[in-house]
Amino acid sequence: MRVLILIHTAFVTLFGNELAIVFEILFVGVTVFLIFRKHSSSKKICTQCGCIGKEVGRSSFLGELGVWGIFILLSFLFPLLILVPILYTLYRFFGGGKKGKCSNCKSPTMVPIDSPVGIQLYKKYYDTENEQK
Repeated sequence: MRVLILIHTAFVTLFGNELAIVFEILFVGVTVFLIFRKHSSSKKICTQCGCIGKEVGRSSFLGELGVWGIFILLSFLFPLLILVPILYTLYRFFGGGKKGKCSNCKSPTMVPIDSPVGIQLYKKYYDTENEQK
């Protein structure tokens, strides 16, 4: 509860009462979206080396919360710093920082294994039935 009061105080201090409500609604909406958005749980296959697994190196929700927390506290000293987490959230929302890499070759070209390209790659790298014929 103290965190919510701190966030409310920061928004009121930075933007005044009217704009604070707008930014609080935006902040809560983005937070709820980031918590409940659908993550791809399917395995992926690398188009470069054929490695099957999960992507590594993706930006995290906890990292974004950390950015928000630090810059809300710093915005008491420098009010324009509140723009940094807003811009970072918009960057992540529109696709930045979401591209994971292959754990084997570090290539950012992982595709879902159940996609048409993924099925072709699986057959290319792992289908031993075709090699025996």
